Amino acid sequence: MSNQLFIPFKRSRPNDIRSAVRQYIQIHHPETHPDAFRQDVERWDVLRKDAIAEGTHISKIQALLKYQAQLVFILTKLPPEINLDFTYDPVFRTSSTNTLTLDNICFERVCVLYNLTSLYCKLATDQDKGSSEGIKHATNYFQSAAGAISFLIDSALPALQATNGRPLPVDLTGPFFLSLQHLMMAQAQECAWQKANLANSTNNIVSKLALGVSMHYKKALEPLTLTHGVAQEWRAHIEIKALHFEAVAQFHKAQDDNNGGRYGDEVARLQIAKQCSQKCNELCRRNRNSIVRPVQENARDLLKSVEADCATAVKDNDLIYHQDVTAVSQLPVIKEADIVKAAIAPELVHPDRLVGSDSEPPIFGDLVAHGVRMAVELYQDRRSNWIKDEILDLQRALDSQVTITLQELHLPAAIDALDKRVGLPPSLLAKAEEIRRDGGVSRISTLLRDRQLVSEQAAQVLQQAFDILDQEAEDDGQYREAYEKHDVWDRAPSHEANMDLIAAITKYEEALRTAEASDITVNDKWLQWQNLVEVLCRSNAEIEAYVPSVAMPDQARDAVLCSTTQQQARVLRDLLEQLDEVVVERGETIDRAKRVAAADNIQARLSRQAQALERWVEVTPAMFEDVLADELTKYDQYREEIEGSRSKQESLLRKLRAANDSFLQSRQDDPVVKERQRVLQTLSLAYDGYSESVSDLSEGLRFYNKLAVVSTELRDSCQSWVNQRNEDVKWLTESLISMQSGPSESMAASLPNAFHSQEAQRHSLLPSTPQEAPGRHRPAPVTRQMPLTHKGPFPPQPTSPAVTNPPASPSERHPRSAMQSLPLTSTVTQTPMSPTVAALPKAPWKSPQYAQELTDADDWQADPLPAPKQLVRGFMNDDDWEDNTVMSPSGLPVQARPPPTPKPKAAKTALSTQDSPKTRSSSRKTRLPA
Repeated sequence: MSNQLFIPFKRSRPNDIRSAVRQYIQIHHPETHPDAFRQDVERWDVLRKDAIAEGTHISKIQALLKYQAQLVFILTKLPPEINLDFTYDPVFRTSSTNTLTLDNICFERVCVLYNLTSLYCKLATDQDKGSSEGIKHATNYFQSAAGAISFLIDSALPALQATNGRPLPVDLTGPFFLSLQHLMMAQAQECAWQKANLANSTNNIVSKLALGVSMHYKKALEPLTLTHGVAQEWRAHIEIKALHFEAVAQFHKAQDDNNGGRYGDEVARLQIAKQCSQKCNELCRRNRNSIVRPVQENARDLLKSVEADCATAVKDNDLIYHQDVTAVSQLPVIKEADIVKAAIAPELVHPDRLVGSDSEPPIFGDLVAHGVRMAVELYQDRRSNWIKDEILDLQRALDSQVTITLQELHLPAAIDALDKRVGLPPSLLAKAEEIRRDGGVSRISTLLRDRQLVSEQAAQVLQQAFDILDQEAEDDGQYREAYEKHDVWDRAPSHEANMDLIAAITKYEEALRTAEASDITVNDKWLQWQNLVEVLCRSNAEIEAYVPSVAMPDQARDAVLCSTTQQQARVLRDLLEQLDEVVVERGETIDRAKRVAAADNIQARLSRQAQALERWVEVTPAMFEDVLADELTKYDQYREEIEGSRSKQESLLRKLRAANDSFLQSRQDDPVVKERQRVLQTLSLAYDGYSESVSDLSEGLRFYNKLAVVSTELRDSCQSWVNQRNEDVKWLTESLISMQSGPSESMAASLPNAFHSQEAQRHSLLPSTPQEAPGRHRPAPVTRQMPLTHKGPFPPQPTSPAVTNPPASPSERHPRSAMQSLPLTSTVTQTPMSPTVAALPKAPWKSPQYAQELTDADDWQADPLPAPKQLVRGFMNDDDWEDNTVMSPSGLPVQARPPPTPKPKAAKTALSTQDSPKTRSSSRKTRLPA
């Protein structure tokens, strides 16, 4: 068993070279049939199968070298990535490592060079180290392995790193390959040390060779300390070897010192050798399961020899020589002897020695090089960019200058109007057509009518909301007057309860009045443009007849003035014709440049240039820079022609501006022209006025529609609020009556007509004769509390849905934007209100004593007192009075008031109640109390 390491072989798997190459040629070389390279693909497949086959034989070296040479040539023809996957196993198989698959020919080349190194190493370790001939062959193989890995680091690995877009595993990194190179050098130096031992070389020479071995092992260990994923037995083996040969070097140098009479140096060196040997044996002990047996035996033998010699040397020096032991720092340094070097195979540096002859033609030798194709694509990009930047952009700028100048001078339309009836401007005709499609005056009339109708409906709905609140205020006044002498009706008056609703209605009324004022302004603007819009609604012929024409001069016009105008017009026409010729010639220049670019193909020239290069050199686009620059010079003539048209155009534009000034000067006193311009401008403004009127009316219609919706919802909220108030009245009256044996004649007589009419007046929606309130105020909302009654089986009444407060006053906003701030619904927040009926001081049933009296009374009824929408609570003790909570008819819990002083049972009074509805705002009929 060898005491040296060998590099494992990277296993691979076959792949489908034929399909990948065929697809690549079809896409990137459409001029070439894929079957033309069928034999090249077959030879590539055969070479790869021979290269990845496992086996240790000297003939395998030639197969790997030949395949590597073909890969070098293939990379001059194909890019690294052609959708062809190569798969290899990792060097060190662990649970965390997986096979690696890359679409990269450079990856294939790196792995082939690695396997070549592995083959050299395996051949070296298999040699017989007992003979000088075997040691010689092993040394040569180790040096060849070091040369192969050195060539991999310098030539193949940079290409892989440049073309691969993701991190590589540990066994494909530079530090790992550098460690392998020093490992091969160390083992080659070790073979030279063994040869020196067999030759009985002097101790001085053997120590120098041993120290060289130790230095190489240490260099191999340094990269591995920074690399994760390398097998631990490799690190241990290399470290043991480095310590072992350092101890060997000191041991043989100590023998040399003994022969030279340097006994103090001998003892010091033997002590150093003993320390290194002890460390070496300690590492062997800790890694005894992974370190091969020969290495462990060599370490033990060395330690025994060193310890024996060290004891003898110390004893002899103490008894005989009496020399001082030299300090370690003062010992002469051993000069290492490095007699090995990395031997790179000539076939690696010159692959043409293996490929290129008739017996082994290069694969894809007739295919256009990948670098040539990239150079062609680069030339095409440069040509397109040059034509765009130097020719097309300049042409567009010059044409744009002509267009802008003619638009500023209103040419040629200004001179065309002199000779014939040119009709109306296209822009005006387009505006007239747009108005006719839009409906014109008819649409404006429809919008006006719809806006008026919706605004009236919104005003009517707001009036209905006021009327509902007025009727409720009138009913509330009757109830208040009827119960005033009984001192039991303490419900909030309408002008306090409905103030939020009144505020909302008033706010919408203000928005309505502001919008109506804005409508007047819109109507006035429409009346200003109505007649002209009617003209635009006519046919084109009628509009043209409406606009004054300058085709034939009037007889009253000055003949000299007309003659001068016609003369200046002829000058302008001549200049415009010359300017058109310049623009046309420039366009023809651009067309010629585009035709030349479409037929331009420099691939043939680049291919000839590539063939002139060394065949094994990788072709890159940078090699053809001079050719690309020379080919682009053919387009310089088109840029010169465009530059020539620029100077000619600038001269014509200057003349055109001067001639146009003279032409305008000759026409500035023509009354027909002035009138025509005025009418055309007025009609154009009429279009803008029509568009503005349509926009304003549409916005107004949307405003009123929105106002009508929220007004309707607000009216419904008012009606719901009134219905709740009526329910509260009904509950209060029934509760007061039910707590007595029956209503007295005076109380029955004092009941208002609204109570006797019951549902007729209580649920009426719209009163017939509403009254106007003297004023409306907005008092702050107060918390509403509920009456306290005895416990009973009645469930609480559900709380009325909350409604949101109305928006701020529309007078603070634009009439059209007022509705934007209004809520989508007209609901109003109904905050809890102040108690409408105070806790009666004459309520004896609220005391525990009265509860006991009622229990003993003969007329006590088992059934509870009727309270339709009241959660009836039982009698409470005096201690519980403050902590009990009562519920309103609407289901809102409120804190009960302190108990009043109880009265005798005979004095039956009405049940203490409190108002249930949420906060309202006063109606127009309600008067504020004095």
